[in-house]
Amino acid sequence: MAAYALRRALAALLVVLGVVVLVFVILRLTPGDPARVLAGDNAPPDVVERVRQDLGLDQPLPVQLARYVGRLAVGDLGRSISSRRPVLEEIAEPLRTTYQLVVAAMLVAIVAGVPLGVLAAVHRGRALDRLLVVAAVAGASFPSFWVGLLLIWYFSYQLGWFPISGWRSDPWTLEWWRYAVLPVLTLATVLMAPITRLTRSSMLEVLGQDYVRTARAKGLGERLVLYRHALRNAALPVLTLTAVQFGFFLGGTVVTENVFAIPGLGRLLVDAIGLRDYPLVQAGVLIFSLTFVTINLLADLAYGFLDPRIRYE
Repeated sequence: MAAYALRRALAALLVVLGVVVLVFVILRLTPGDPARVLAGDNAPPDVVERVRQDLGLDQPLPVQLARYVGRLAVGDLGRSISSRRPVLEEIAEPLRTTYQLVVAAMLVAIVAGVPLGVLAAVHRGRALDRLLVVAAVAGASFPSFWVGLLLIWYFSYQLGWFPISGWRSDPWTLEWWRYAVLPVLTLATVLMAPITRLTRSSMLEVLGQDYVRTARAKGLGERLVLYRHALRNAALPVLTLTAVQFGFFLGGTVVTENVFAIPGLGRLLVDAIGLRDYPLVQAGVLIFSLTFVTINLLADLAYGFLDPRIRYE
């Protein structure tokens, strides 16, 4: 297993390196000049050229790329072009906010989606099963911004229970949850639907296996059969889906963060793209890609613990 983990980690690093190079090149091929943005629209050409030299943008593209990769190797993400602050300082608080939002939404989606999927599988073909399937399809069909606006209209405007927008930096406190409930529910709804549907289909497949019938024939309780024997084997596809969706969640929080005016990393990157802040955009994409490949690596390694039949050769 150690050799497999090492191979997967090396492959993940190659993926991240490819993302770094691709984003670096694409940013410099897109229209727009950071030097012009920083110097101002009315700045004379010689001032713009001087700013471009200070930023190192006058060098050939391979030289710029080599310097950037060299700085990354020692943990230097550079300085923001717009604020001139170190990128790590610039993204630290927004990244923390985005992670809090995504982790809370994932927990809510898993805690709610998996039991609903099991419930639908147990009551296959009945009214409850049909209701849950329809709800899951509807939840997957609604865009996240529409769900967010609907929640704001009802729970903020009509009932006045939660703030319309904003965020609190003290995580997991009561005040933090007052601001986090609506954006967390908005994101969780997007993931809860596919988790419910996949859990249902996986459970239906597993419940027909011989070892489940044998467990029931031995007199084991239905709850023990469902959650110890059936759900453990049905969890592999759900684990894969959750790992993949975690990466998409990080990149997709920009919509939710804009709807609820949350100062997260997605919103920061949108502003950085408009300002042509290359170091900030590159750092954000790098962090997203690192998180994505790390979560998928951990999911691959977790397969062996969920299913002892899996062996890493």
